[in-house]
Amino acid sequence: MKMQGLSICALALSLVVIAGCRDSGQKTSATVETAQRPLVGGEPDQGHPAVGAVVMEGGTCTGTLISPKVVLTAAHCVKPDSPPTFFVLGGSLAEPTLALEVVEAVQNPFYDDDAPSNSELGKQNDVALLVLAEPAPVEPIPFGMLALECMEGTPVTFVGFGITDPAEPGSSGSKNTLTTVLGKIVDSGFWTYTIPGAPKNACPGDSGGPVLLQLGDQTLVVGVLSLADKWCEWETFAVRTDVHAAWFLTQLESKDPEWLPSLCGNAVCEYVEDAESCPDDCPADGEGAVTPCAGPETGTGCPCGSVCAAVSQDEGEPENVCVDTGYAESNCGNGVCEEGEGFETCAADCWKVDCWDVGAEGCCGGEVATWCAGDELVSEHCAGKELCGWNPDLGRYGCGTIGEAQPEGVYPKDCPPPGPECGNGICEIGEGQVLCPVDCLYEGFCGDEICNGTEDFERCPEDCKTNICDYQTESGCCKGEVAVWCFGGDQQMMSCEHHPSCGWNPEHQSYGCGTDGAEDPEGLLLKDCDEYLAVVCGDGECDEEEDHIICPDDCEPPPEGCGDGECAPGEDYTLCPEDCYQDGCGKIREEGCCDGSVLKWCIGSALFMVNCEEDPSCGWADGDGYYWCGTAGEADPTGMSPLTCTEVENAFCGDGLCQSGEDKYNCPADCKPAPLVECGDGLCEDPENEETCPVDCVVVVEPEPSQDISTPPEQLFSDLVTEDAAVIEEAAPKKGKSGGCSAGPGGRASLASLALLLLTLLALHRLYILDR
Repeated sequence: MKMQGLSICALALSLVVIAGCRDSGQKTSATVETAQRPLVGGEPDQGHPAVGAVVMEGGTCTGTLISPKVVLTAAHCVKPDSPPTFFVLGGSLAEPTLALEVVEAVQNPFYDDDAPSNSELGKQNDVALLVLAEPAPVEPIPFGMLALECMEGTPVTFVGFGITDPAEPGSSGSKNTLTTVLGKIVDSGFWTYTIPGAPKNACPGDSGGPVLLQLGDQTLVVGVLSLADKWCEWETFAVRTDVHAAWFLTQLESKDPEWLPSLCGNAVCEYVEDAESCPDDCPADGEGAVTPCAGPETGTGCPCGSVCAAVSQDEGEPENVCVDTGYAESNCGNGVCEEGEGFETCAADCWKVDCWDVGAEGCCGGEVATWCAGDELVSEHCAGKELCGWNPDLGRYGCGTIGEAQPEGVYPKDCPPPGPECGNGICEIGEGQVLCPVDCLYEGFCGDEICNGTEDFERCPEDCKTNICDYQTESGCCKGEVAVWCFGGDQQMMSCEHHPSCGWNPEHQSYGCGTDGAEDPEGLLLKDCDEYLAVVCGDGECDEEEDHIICPDDCEPPPEGCGDGECAPGEDYTLCPEDCYQDGCGKIREEGCCDGSVLKWCIGSALFMVNCEEDPSCGWADGDGYYWCGTAGEADPTGMSPLTCTEVENAFCGDGLCQSGEDKYNCPADCKPAPLVECGDGLCEDPENEETCPVDCVVVVEPEPSQDISTPPEQLFSDLVTEDAAVIEEAAPKKGKSGGCSAGPGGRASLASLALLLLTLLALHRLYILDR
């Protein structure tokens, strides 16, 4: 758990498996990366003796005793090449209370270490069990079998081992804890969210650690910590224990059978119970159970407040039906704090993580009392507890009063209208980092043209990404506290404000966030982006990454009239892209066409334009096979490519022109395939001749009987064809080297480079497995 500071890691935001790594001397690259991410925002743990450190070669995870001999941890902590060796109890690895040998490690059979993590479902089946050589002398913590679907917003506790300050490697190995709330719950697990800049989150070293839920006077392990974002600032994913409870019970039955959980009598009908085995928890003969379900092996598949169980009938086989768990007395999970519900019995409806305009003094929304406890909105339905009104003993509005407002009138009784919807992905007025960190991840706002706060090229491309690189290097540089680098033709940026500082990362051999701010020690790559740009500027060439603003010495300003929507004389796609470049080509092809004096051509889905008036005129370049400036202004002599763009746009099937979008299949009338001319078929057909196909067009004279023919005629022919083909190839004009290629800015060679730059796509998906 980290109090302050952040870590070195890759530039792309991603989800990472949060196994931790203590310094074991020889570190792999992954070890260096993950060793510096502790659980964020916690404090030293003073309890939870059943939570200990899972020690393996080169790394440390966290685990929880669910029986005296069985430890629950994450599957990605169990590596065949470096299996766990000890389970260490106590608050610190430096001063352990007890170290117990691990004799067996069992991953969930459905866990796939090579399967990528998912931004929705997390790392599925990421649970494992360790068997100890001898029982631990502490009370285990039972795992939860209660369905979590209706418990979003419920307070939970993380416990884990990790360093407390990345600047002090010696601070690793202490047990820390924090309290947060359940966020989004999915089939495989659940997410919790935190606030950038003041995060409370899990990190490497905490993998396998428990997510603890207090249900009445009972503490349950309801999740196993598995994933976090790479900076440990935004979100954590934990695997649910209820969906794996059947596997846990099977393993306990063979590994530690004396410690199978006996939960009958806790007023909750788990899927392992029925009316016969536990009548106190489960209604007899299916009474009150009306909804069929298909998940008795997991206890899931039912509405909130109930669980799927096999219930015995009067005669015949048990049926799988949804049984009331007793957790909620009404429809818990429907988003309304109803009669019989409160923040203690139905946190999903009566507890939210933000207070909007409600203060600690509270208010009344009809028969529901609502108030702010810390930064959390708490509510309770007053049915059966008299009315909602001012309670002078509590100093706030609450249930059990005569329903009056505060006498002084300082705090109005009626609750204000509900605030904006937190969690809809839009940072709305009234939200912020504290009230709605899920929507409002940044200080300031995205779109202010400054890459700051917690912004980066993924979360705010408007501020932190451009389509053309100003700095052509993947090694990057630093523009103040912003890391800048080029990837796939795009300039990408990340603010280091919350990941100090921007500097040289020896692990990745590049500049990035989370470093000590130093320069490349070899002095090969400059740290300051402005210095790097100065090296590029001044060479007398206006390169594609330069313009008249960032490099006025090399690049002329746009011509007068640029921006009026017309590609005028003196303008082209490089000097005035506003007028001479657009997305979408219509029917215009790579061969191009002429719109008066304006040359137009297409590469990919981008239309480029040059006004040829200063280099007359626009026409067909015979040596190149396309239209360009500086020609005689004539059309394609073959007639396949019309001269004017109007002809191109008006082209239709049947006009005798094989245009863009037409082929021999959808328009055979215009795009008939050429007759097959095959050298060697015995026919001397056009365009064959004696030189290009002598086998068809040369008459071989039989030699006189006395003539030396040690080389067969067939071999002579073969050599001849080879030599002539080489001569033809050498003499052929190379496209882009003659004709109109020299006219117009850059020529087609530079067009290919620009097209590649414009069309390169960034592909970063990317969920790193940070097991060590």
